[in-house]
Amino acid sequence: MENSIENIWKEGFIKEATIATPKVVNLYNRKSMLFVEQFIKGFRLNLQIIMVAAVLLFVGSFFIEIPLVGFLLFLELGLVAYLGKKELDKTKHIDQSQSSYEYLVAFDTWLKGVIDFFTTIYRFLYPVLTLTVAIGICYSTVGKLFISKAQEKIPDLQMVDAVPLYWLIGMSIFATLMGVFAKPIYQLDMNLIYGNMFKKLKEMISDMEELRR
Repeated sequence: MENSIENIWKEGFIKEATIATPKVVNLYNRKSMLFVEQFIKGFRLNLQIIMVAAVLLFVGSFFIEIPLVGFLLFLELGLVAYLGKKELDKTKHIDQSQSSYEYLVAFDTWLKGVIDFFTTIYRFLYPVLTLTVAIGICYSTVGKLFISKAQEKIPDLQMVDAVPLYWLIGMSIFATLMGVFAKPIYQLDMNLIYGNMFKKLKEMISDMEELRR
């Protein structure tokens, strides 16, 4: 169909002098704003979930008698939420008076910067979280009981304070691997949560670039 909606949109987007242009531009502006608002809302909700998890872990640590470990987890997760909030605040500085295309490109640039920033953070945080949990298990009520039974069966079990040496070595290796593969792990995590929105953002920018040609 010669005068299809798609053709009208393309003509309106490219030929700014046509009557339809303001309506088309306004439509893309509203779609862009709505997308960004939805993404920011989801990002903020994710940060809130992290803080709730941090509080619950801290409270729960008292029941298994490892409050220090719970406090460390609270600080580590709290740091993630704080840094996330700082990055999120930067979206307020994106110029909303730009065209819908420029606005989405600016938002995409911010998003890539956030991913790069947290990839660097998690290279250190993943190992720290891993070791915190691993050592915390050994000091927990259940962990102490398990280690006690292990010592009965293996009297010469080597210990580092209350932590079995082999467990410490194994978890240290695992923590190191978590740091080495922090980037793909974090990307997988982000794709599980925001995968559909990443795809939609890419498609919207691609469509606008096509229409601008």
